[in-house]
Amino acid sequence: MASKRKSRFLALAAAGAAVLVTGPASAQDAKDPVVFREEGKASYYGDEFQGKKTASGERFDQKDLTAAHPELPLGSEATVKNPDTGKEVKVEINDRGPHVGGRDIDLSKAAAKRLGITEKGVADVEIEATKRQVEEAIDEPGETPKVEHQLEAARKEAAKEGTPQPGPLPPLEPSQDPTTAGK
Repeated sequence: MASKRKSRFLALAAAGAAVLVTGPASAQDAKDPVVFREEGKASYYGDEFQGKKTASGERFDQKDLTAAHPELPLGSEATVKNPDTGKEVKVEINDRGPHVGGRDIDLSKAAAKRLGITEKGVADVEIEATKRQVEEAIDEPGETPKVEHQLEAARKEAAKEGTPQPGPLPPLEPSQDPTTAGK
């Protein structure tokens, strides 16, 4: 009798743990779904780019958590993860590039350090952007179609390279965060 109770308890505990693990994450995913995913190679900017203008018009700073991506909307954020170490970093896309074949994102030195890739110079990464991260690129409602177009181009390119994209693109809206409005 005790073993039946024990196995029933273990089954209930496992079911409860599954609910705890998937419940809140699923609710968060519904509020802020991943809208872009890419698997590829990351490198980082050399010191000679320090202080030069980026595609967004900002001056490049190796100490900022920024990155260059060929299609993601300028001003959006992305989460870059090193699958070998599990380390991840959130970066703002403020430039276009990389301009070297076979690379998918160019990171500032600070971002590369957080991922632990400064010794290798180039590493496999996973790049994701959520709806909220992409909406950071929208300063005014009139910019929404441009940002949606850039995001769709990025999704198509990543899919063409073999990374399946998350579900359909939800409608994007200007950021409601007062700290980023009018950036």
